[in-house]
Amino acid sequence: MTVRSTLSVWFLSALLFGLAVTPLSADIIIRKGGGTPLNGNITASSKTELTIEKKVGGPETVPVNEVIDVRWEGEPPKLNLARTNEHGGKLDLALATYDEIAKDAASLSDKSKTDLEFLIARATARQAMGDPGKLEEAAKKLEAFRQTHADNFRDYEALSWLGQVQMAKKDFAAAQATYDNLSRAPWPDYKLAAQAAQGRLLFLQDNVDGALAAYEAVLGTNAATPAEKSRQQEALLGKASCLERQQKFDEALSSLYQLITEVSPEDRPLQAEAYLRQGDCLLAQGKTKESIIAYLHVDVLFDSEKGFHAEALYRLATLWGQVGYPDRAAEAQATLESDYPNSEWFKKLTQKS
Repeated sequence: MTVRSTLSVWFLSALLFGLAVTPLSADIIIRKGGGTPLNGNITASSKTELTIEKKVGGPETVPVNEVIDVRWEGEPPKLNLARTNEHGGKLDLALATYDEIAKDAASLSDKSKTDLEFLIARATARQAMGDPGKLEEAAKKLEAFRQTHADNFRDYEALSWLGQVQMAKKDFAAAQATYDNLSRAPWPDYKLAAQAAQGRLLFLQDNVDGALAAYEAVLGTNAATPAEKSRQQEALLGKASCLERQQKFDEALSSLYQLITEVSPEDRPLQAEAYLRQGDCLLAQGKTKESIIAYLHVDVLFDSEKGFHAEALYRLATLWGQVGYPDRAAEAQATLESDYPNSEWFKKLTQKS
């Protein structure tokens, strides 16, 4: 992407996501791929598609897997500011604003109320990635949303987040059922996502050979869209993790370098984990300084990815001192303690002390 196009995307995002000061006069659908947002009246909604009567050009139906977000006519401007904070990793601030809006729900349309319920559940799930104490709350909110709004266009996204939360809880049976459900989505990219998640489930249960086979199956498909390519990149990351576990570090690094080169800038979780696994492989090869650089990428560029950021801080807190920078080690430890006091990584660090 060129600098000019990057700036254009940023300006459009700022215009749509943060700078409005009056309630919207129309519904807006923001689509993947940087296409022009659709502006009009959403006349039909299901778990698989949205239909909008555009202000210019008549009706258009959009598959849910092509939707990034929706803004609703009449919603308060601070709702979108909260969305911006959520996407930027400012989850405490986002949730505080969501909760404030929820207390005045009488001013919202039914569509906005329903979406707000999902946004609260999603932000809680994101928060739980860095704070295991929030996992149970996140799971309950996501499950409640799905039970109450079974045909909502957010259903499959809620299902995907629920699977991540269940995996983080190590509730593998529940996660398996969730991803079996996700695999029944009508789009190839969601099916591939479920298949890649199956690989991660097997990996977390130490079935490395089974996980590798699942990832290879995803990589062996013909990716026809950017979303399907992204799912293959998830599988490539999973394959690299398997190779790392098998101590095939050069092969793992080759896959990770390919992934980091090719992955979309929008795939922040994928980038963050790729740098983590790169750091792990380099560290295993005795390349401490190089591993620190990989972990620094996560700390500097991807601190909004809470679980991965906590892991990177743990690594930096243990490694900076080994290369002669105890002050930086102390700084990383202090950040880990202040931002992720309930994380497994802070607990591991205190156990090592």
